[in-house]
Amino acid sequence: MAENEELETKVADLETLVAQALEIASHHAPAHGDEGHDPFTHSDVKGHSHHQAITFLAGAVLTWTNMLAALTEAFGLTTVHRLKFDLSGFHQARIIVNVQAAGHSTPALIRGQYSTDESSWAYLDGSAGPSVDISATGTKVSGWVDLVAASQDDVFLRIVGLDGDGIVDPQFGLIAIEVR
Repeated sequence: MAENEELETKVADLETLVAQALEIASHHAPAHGDEGHDPFTHSDVKGHSHHQAITFLAGAVLTWTNMLAALTEAFGLTTVHRLKFDLSGFHQARIIVNVQAAGHSTPALIRGQYSTDESSWAYLDGSAGPSVDISATGTKVSGWVDLVAASQDDVFLRIVGLDGDGIVDPQFGLIAIEVR
């Protein structure tokens, strides 16, 4: 008898959870003209992707002390600013950087990379992008680059810098990668 009561309680709990999930889903129903949106692949039935921002740094201004000419992970801190993100269903990316104090005039650059194992890293477009010049202050936004097929998976992401001079200390208020 106790087993039946326990089972009935579990079924009632499950029914409550399902009802709550359906209630939440009803509040996220597609807006008019957005029918066919798939929230899991970030695309609609026509294959159009939706935007998602992946923020690496926001809030307090952070200084990259003595930014080097050689390719270096963000702020010279290996692994600190890495993220895991599922890029499945996304096809393009761009990088957005709010430069508070400019980097070296070479020009110094900020770029985004991906990895499947946190050991081997590659650029999201398979070449050198997305990438922005940080030799002047302001919000810098790269152009959209096409994601290589290998990056369109559940991958690790990181920000790298290069072409500093080992002396100038650029400062940043925001670093994000936007995907669509």
